Amino acid sequence: MPTFISKKGVWYAAKEKVGGLIYKGKKSIPKSELPPSILIAGEVLNPGDPIIYDGVDREALKLLGREGYDMNGDMVIGTDFRHDVEFLQSVRNMGFQNADEYLKHLGYDEQKDEEDFKQKAERIKSHEVAQKVSEIKIIAGGKNMAGEGDFIGGFGEEKLRPAKEVASG
Repeated sequence: MPTFISKKGVWYAAKEKVGGLIYKGKKSIPKSELPPSILIAGEVLNPGDPIIYDGVDREALKLLGREGYDMNGDMVIGTDFRHDVEFLQSVRNMGFQNADEYLKHLGYDEQKDEEDFKQKAERIKSHEVAQKVSEIKIIAGGKNMAGEGDFIGGFGEEKLRPAKEVASG
């Protein structure tokens, strides 16, 4: 699932960090020739070695590659709202002279927006292996003939177990 961050209506790829990848190439590559987003343990990357990817979200880059580039050469989706013709026309239709006047009326703080963007840009989506948790035991809501509450076992168990049996382990 691609992740993005937005700045003034323009969407950029977020960062991600993925461990547990294996180099599938056929030749060895010195660390100095690898892009900075590829992290390895030794000085040479050999076929079958583990790698860590720490860079721009790869799925987001695939989508952005189909869309286009902004004036700085960054891959983006969308248009800066200050240059969006439909937005500017709606601002004029509401009686404002320009986008700045409208944004001032709304209380938009460009400096705060810039700080929020920088903070979001530093977040990294981590693709770590999920931790296993213990099974969930659900109270069945009924009572057995002995008057004790019953539980339904977790993970596909269909039988009912008395509550005191579950509590004791």
